[in-house]
Amino acid sequence: MDNAYYKPSGRLSLAFFLFYALLMAAGIPILSVAYIYSIHYVPFIYLNFIITIFCGAALGYLVSLAAKLGKARNLPVVIIFVIIGMGIMKYVQWGVYVPLVLAEVYEVYHMPFIDRFTEAFALIRDPGLLIDYAEIINEIGVWGISPNAGEEAADTVNGTLLTTIWAAEFLLMTGMAIFAVHKQPKYPFSEEFGGWYVRFENKVEMDVPDQIEILIDDMEKGKFADFVQLAKTAKSKDDNYLRLTFYHPPQPSYKEPYYVSIEQCGDQKKAKRFISKGYLTVDAKSVYEMTAPQTYADTPDNKPASEHAEEQQVAEQLLSNQKHGGDIAADNETSDQNQL
Repeated sequence: MDNAYYKPSGRLSLAFFLFYALLMAAGIPILSVAYIYSIHYVPFIYLNFIITIFCGAALGYLVSLAAKLGKARNLPVVIIFVIIGMGIMKYVQWGVYVPLVLAEVYEVYHMPFIDRFTEAFALIRDPGLLIDYAEIINEIGVWGISPNAGEEAADTVNGTLLTTIWAAEFLLMTGMAIFAVHKQPKYPFSEEFGGWYVRFENKVEMDVPDQIEILIDDMEKGKFADFVQLAKTAKSKDDNYLRLTFYHPPQPSYKEPYYVSIEQCGDQKKAKRFISKGYLTVDAKSVYEMTAPQTYADTPDNKPASEHAEEQQVAEQLLSNQKHGGDIAADNETSDQNQL
């Protein structure tokens, strides 16, 4: 059932665009200089590949940070801004790259190191001239491929092949940036309180039930009783287990749902795969029973003063437990502190 899982509202705020502009203005020049000079001076293609991945992921992280600070819950729009940011960064990288090539590869003229950045700034302001230089570099080439390690390069890479490599580099960096940013806009957000949900410090670990698919299906229908009972049992030493991570609203409220993500951990490679399809909606009482069943048993059983008093009391107690570190039941092992 799709309505059993959290769905982003798709909303944006002016703050996202402001944080995006600030982070791009600060981050793109630094990433561009670091990337171009690292690629130029590191002669190993495998390290260059890693550097390319890191640069793309770094840009994605900056956009993700802008989405988090600016409370953006619209993934398609955020991805569009990732692509825009990547385009701007590649343009700036070309502005940095051309003076480096002219000075150190083609040796057209001697240029002090600091003057290269002045020249780069001038080229960035003149797109036509920058494109002309890019066409010249593409025609002549900059580097070649050696048939054997240690031998001098036989043929210089240029023309269509070089263009293809540049396009693949752009796609790789863009893909990494999108991968780095795609989780943040889908993270649970409270429209009631205008803030992101908070992950519980403690996680519940339990053995994988025999009929996990049936239990997940029941939870999607709002039936948590069987899963609550299983969560109270002690986890065995088996390497294959489930990890439940809970999320609560910024403030205690019976009006706001709680969420749980369920992943299966284990096997020899320590691989992980999600069982639930996303952030599954769960009521506060079930969360409370799974994370602190003994405390819940000790709560006052006097009649609630209003229809939602008990729900509000449970929500407030959950948040209070988190502020004081929270306790997993004595018959549950303490979960590790690794984040999902």
